[in-house]
Amino acid sequence: MKTKKESNQIGVWNGVWMLFSMIAGITFIMNFGAFNGEGENNSGNHIGFHIIWIIALLAVVVLATAWAFIKLLKIHPTANGGGAQYVRTAFGKFAGLIYSACSIFVISLLFMSMIVSIRQSFIETTIGDKYIFNFLNNWSTLFYDVFGIILATCAALVAFNGVNKLKKVSTLIAYLSWFITALIAIGALIIIFGGSYSERGPIKSEINYSSFQVAFLALFFSFGGFETFINTGRAIKNRDKNLPKIIFISIILSAVFFITFSLLILFSLVSEFGGTPNMEIFKRIDKNLAIGFGIPIILFYMIINRFNSLTQIAFYGSNATEPLVAQKYLPKKLGTLNDKNIARYCLVGLLILNLAFSFVFLVIPDIIQGATGKPSPFDFTSIVQITSLFFVLMYGLVVSAAIFHGIKKNIKVRIVEYIIWAIVVMLLLFVLGNYCKDVFGVFFDKNANIQKIYSSVIQIVTFISILTLCLILHFVYNKKAIDKLSSEELIEFEKYENNIYRVISAEEKQQHALIEETT
Repeated sequence: MKTKKESNQIGVWNGVWMLFSMIAGITFIMNFGAFNGEGENNSGNHIGFHIIWIIALLAVVVLATAWAFIKLLKIHPTANGGGAQYVRTAFGKFAGLIYSACSIFVISLLFMSMIVSIRQSFIETTIGDKYIFNFLNNWSTLFYDVFGIILATCAALVAFNGVNKLKKVSTLIAYLSWFITALIAIGALIIIFGGSYSERGPIKSEINYSSFQVAFLALFFSFGGFETFINTGRAIKNRDKNLPKIIFISIILSAVFFITFSLLILFSLVSEFGGTPNMEIFKRIDKNLAIGFGIPIILFYMIINRFNSLTQIAFYGSNATEPLVAQKYLPKKLGTLNDKNIARYCLVGLLILNLAFSFVFLVIPDIIQGATGKPSPFDFTSIVQITSLFFVLMYGLVVSAAIFHGIKKNIKVRIVEYIIWAIVVMLLLFVLGNYCKDVFGVFFDKNANIQKIYSSVIQIVTFISILTLCLILHFVYNKKAIDKLSSEELIEFEKYENNIYRVISAEEKQQHALIEETT
């Protein structure tokens, strides 16, 4: 008979289903307009079939990064682990703080991306040449962003009471997601094999540095999430053996899904189109089908899916700050848990932070759009690119940490692993360099409008602000917080630091492996 502990653990195939469902989804093709010439800023992008090798390249990058996470997990004392822990043991306490700050800001960016995706789904819904929900014209963006902010706030308040109540709903939404995905796939097959379509044209397959940068960052966002699953720790049955299987199988399945669905979209929507591919499929089959079924079900799915995602983002975001509280970078009160095991003060603080970022990144550009009539610079693709950039920074730090620990002989690293990780780091640096070129290049562009200038200024100010905040927390607040500790508190703090932020010995690794086998 299985024990309660065993029954609560995650096996290989359960883990694959959970992680694959988290990574894969139909929302990744909301970026397809950026690859297919849609939009003012993407009119020159027609990457066509190039998307296939870009997805394959990204799968290799993500797999290599995941392997670095897995290797580092073996030499750290806690089962849960985390990127900030790995980076700190390699490059010091400040580097770990930078990683944590990036991961928290990513939460805010994900918060905003959920809001923007809701806005974009409504605004870009068309029947013929008419945008049916764009009733406020230039001010519609502001209206839907405010709606999304209210929805996100409600989701955070639900997380405040615990997310256990939403488990069944989350499962239902996952099944609904795959059901709608299947409907879209069937619709694409009907278009492809059901006869000619008047708007179908030749597939353009062109690639340059700019379009590669757009596609790489947008699709990088789609692969995000595996690092959260890695941190589930003891919840994985026979973690050392099963976790690599779960990660690799899930990422490969996700890559196959992305490639397959991209081909379906390419062959069914090969000409430039308005709106998102999800809705366009139904419209191109039958206008009445789109009005009566396709548009309502996808908008409904988008709202409930984003509400569910926002609830989880709020929950995980509150947990993400716990290590900073334990390291005395944040006040102890923020880590206080309520009866639902939620750090309520931290959750409220993050909600305020997310709302502040939403005001700067969304509301102000929306007001500029309403006043000038020019498109907001922060569409779904723009937010996704910024989010992906932070993923690039975080993953690059972890891969570099794996290389460092390999050189220090803390983990056994083969030559081929060094080569792959070095290539990944160089590729991520290349993407980072191009991003900086685009952001700073606006100031040398005579044709740049106020939206583009505002976008670059806000991104630069954000990066400088995060770095400045980390410097203040590390060199000012942290030192004062530690000095205020009593002798007993200082002993407990040092025990925590020495236990968590160290590399375990070979003997401890053997003991850990033995425990894994016996349990």
